[in-house]
Amino acid sequence: MLLKTMLWLTLTCLYGQAMPVQAASLIAKKGHVTVPIASLEQLQNIKGEWEFYYQEFLSPHELRSLDDKYRTYFSVPGKWHNNKANGFHLKGNSFGTYRLTLHFDRRPMGSVKLKIDEIPSAYRFFIDGELVVEQGKVAKEADSEQPKAGARVVELTPGDRSVELVFHTSSFNHYQGGTWYPLVIAKTAVFEQKRVINQIGNLTLTGGILIMGLFFLGLYLFIRREIVFLLISAICLTGIIRCSVAHGDTIAHIFFPDLSWHMSRLLMFSSFYLFVPVGMSLGVELLPTKLGRHATRVCWLFLPVFLALSLSGNTNLSSRMNIIPNLLTLCLVSVHLAAVIITYLPQIQRHMASIIGLSALVLTGFHDLLVAMDALASPNRFQNTLLIGLTLFVILQTLKIASQFARGESRARDSKSEVLRLNQQLEESIKLLNERLTEAGAKLIQREKTASLGYLTAGIAHELGTPLVNIENAFSKLDHKDGEAPISPKQITEFREGIETGIQHITHVVESLKLVAKPSESTPTSSVSIENILLHVRSLTKARFLHSDIRYQIVNHLDDDKVQVQAQESQICQIIINLLNNAFESLQSFRVIGPKVEIHVDQTFDSVLFTVMDNGRGIPEKIRSQIFDPFFTSKNLGEGVGLGLSMARSMAEQNQADLYLDETQANTAFVLKVPLAQEETTELSEVS
Repeated sequence: MLLKTMLWLTLTCLYGQAMPVQAASLIAKKGHVTVPIASLEQLQNIKGEWEFYYQEFLSPHELRSLDDKYRTYFSVPGKWHNNKANGFHLKGNSFGTYRLTLHFDRRPMGSVKLKIDEIPSAYRFFIDGELVVEQGKVAKEADSEQPKAGARVVELTPGDRSVELVFHTSSFNHYQGGTWYPLVIAKTAVFEQKRVINQIGNLTLTGGILIMGLFFLGLYLFIRREIVFLLISAICLTGIIRCSVAHGDTIAHIFFPDLSWHMSRLLMFSSFYLFVPVGMSLGVELLPTKLGRHATRVCWLFLPVFLALSLSGNTNLSSRMNIIPNLLTLCLVSVHLAAVIITYLPQIQRHMASIIGLSALVLTGFHDLLVAMDALASPNRFQNTLLIGLTLFVILQTLKIASQFARGESRARDSKSEVLRLNQQLEESIKLLNERLTEAGAKLIQREKTASLGYLTAGIAHELGTPLVNIENAFSKLDHKDGEAPISPKQITEFREGIETGIQHITHVVESLKLVAKPSESTPTSSVSIENILLHVRSLTKARFLHSDIRYQIVNHLDDDKVQVQAQESQICQIIINLLNNAFESLQSFRVIGPKVEIHVDQTFDSVLFTVMDNGRGIPEKIRSQIFDPFFTSKNLGEGVGLGLSMARSMAEQNQADLYLDETQANTAFVLKVPLAQEETTELSEVS
């Protein structure tokens, strides 16, 4: 709603700005003009011949005493550059004196106001011999002049029916010189009313463009990152800056009356030079053509030159060179527009808004070019042609984009139910897939655990075989035969103890196998003694290492074997067995001389450290960061799936433990850090 309101207000002000000037002009002849009091009920432009004294600063008193033969005349408005006065060629960078006498048909009732528009680039104004306005500092040399931009309004209260106007002007900061715009006169009430209306129109027009620029900037930042939105915002802001300081009684001079000449010209030229390539880029983004892209590259290529020119501070040179970017802009935009019409002719109705907007910019550039070439005097109420063309362009693009958004919203509503349905199907499929992946992962992990125990088969067989042989021997001796010496009670006791020891050993090995092999994901953690963990690990792994001539040692640094950790016993045993299997395979693969594997058990304040260390070649540095990744393996194809270390770390995390590679050791050393049981931690805290 706000955007629509601003569009209508902008269109209204646009119409008011573009209306031709209806007020009649008062025409001066040979330095005199008659002013009917009745005509001051509306704004009157004072045009015509003023007395003119080139390269002279004459006071009002000196002017009255001059002979008629020294008097020359020059038109106001009129620029000195490429003009003549009494047969003399005038230079734009010079100075001079103007004089005009107003003759009222009767004495005015009340005050009259007079508007002195911008006169490049400094002037002082006298009314009946009294200095009333000094805009900047006039001088006879460029080094002494202090230019100042902006229009001034003075009150004119004639004591008689004739009023003498004299002003001195110097122009060393603008190559054209002279006076560009006519003086405006009217009764004070009429003048103020028209002035307020004009300022409200300018403020509303500029504010509308500003709001639309911010609107498109918001679209770019918060809704959709499309470069078109950013370019439209940039072209709005640069156009506003240029038109706000263009000349005369503009927005910048209303809010910043002390704005310097050089700053106003810097803002005007630099904003215009930025406006050109941004406008071209926008046109190409909206309706891309090959010629348009080349033209845009040319604009951006010349941009640093023009910006350096405007930043140099030489407003005289910038003013002279201003015709070049005007001409370049007109040519390039025209080329792009022609290419657009040819390319998109079959779809002309669809792209009518963009084509009309580009056409408005072309007409704006053509008007500015004529003004820069002195081929067209800029009318007082048609001064913001760039802003008008820009307004039309942005309004059309806003309506076009709004319609696209509306169509997009309608399509979104139509497809919303379909998206919801597909989303529901996708969620169900993902849920089913997760269940299957979880089941497959559990089976794969259990298979890996079983495989790791399979590597210990030979050692386990030996662990079971030795006590079985001893049991068999004991039973054979207990089997008394005739003729043999009787067995003493002492021998029977020894044989029975041997059988019991063998059975206990077998039972312990079987229990260790059952403990490690069974699924344990749902088993809660509990307090487990370090002694039990080491016994289970030793019973399942010792024989394998001994049969392979690998030195196998458990180094327990704990003061008390009864220390307990908070964990799942089966998973801690499985992790240590996996690490021992890896160490065994590494030593076998590289055929290390004097191979050995050690398990070091240490205690810290809140945890127990199991360090599995071998004297093999170690893990290459380049793969250390990958060894815990699932399915990563350095083995040959078919020798492993690469889940051992990944599964071990996963089980460690389930027990709030940590498994890592100790890179400070020269050989391979994996550390399993398991938290102490709660009662152990409490006792240590009390001791501390």
